[in-house]
Amino acid sequence: MAMVLLSLHVLTTHAATDMEIGTVRIATGDYPPYYAASLPDGGPVAANIMIACKEANLDCKTDFLPWNRVVSMLEAGETDMTFAWSNTEQRRVKYVFSAEPVVFGPTVVFFSKRKFPNGIHFAEFKDLVGYTMLGDESSWYAADFKKFGVKTVWMSANANQWRMLELGRGEALIADAYQGLYTLRQQKRVSDEFMKHIGFTKQSTFKESEFNGYFMFSKSHFDKRKQRIRDSIDKAVKKLGIAATVSKILDEQYSRDAHQVQ
Repeated sequence: MAMVLLSLHVLTTHAATDMEIGTVRIATGDYPPYYAASLPDGGPVAANIMIACKEANLDCKTDFLPWNRVVSMLEAGETDMTFAWSNTEQRRVKYVFSAEPVVFGPTVVFFSKRKFPNGIHFAEFKDLVGYTMLGDESSWYAADFKKFGVKTVWMSANANQWRMLELGRGEALIADAYQGLYTLRQQKRVSDEFMKHIGFTKQSTFKESEFNGYFMFSKSHFDKRKQRIRDSIDKAVKKLGIAATVSKILDEQYSRDAHQVQ
């Protein structure tokens, strides 16, 4: 979708607000099913962030834009903050993060329960050595897969990994749990029989800051006003339990699509 169309999708709050702070400008892109311009109310994350803004007495305006535009606006000081980004050591060089996450990012491995009835359990990516994974070479996990020598059938970002899993081209694929299930629904190219046997196991240990999603601010533009914004929104997000609320909503939407193997 072209940027001009995305930029028309705007979420705003209407409440008694902190007049000293003024309008809080938020820019973000599409990351369904968590948030996207095409989802009702922008998706559960965006909708609950608007609720948090009201709780914090902030007048917030969210624009959905292409991701490269979001980053350039943040670094130019044209928007106050963006969501939802993992808090990594590399990003902390240039950015400041909220203390409270707005998204819990459950990383899971999907597989056929007929082949792996006891699941595929892993704490680190090196534990996946010995399996043939399906993966996108431009993804966040590609470097670690290569580092640890995880055998991977690399596919394009637009390829149907679920169909390849059904055909046995790979034994498993790794993804955010909800986004993986959302993609499975959208692609609709696997058989009903295969759908009955899809299972997943969650990563048993991980650095929460690197998988959960947070508000992100530009360090070079992080002044006293933005510190007040961050402190206010953090307080509201924690009080309302936004990340847990979003997980509950998505659990209700997708819990029947796949079975977690403990």
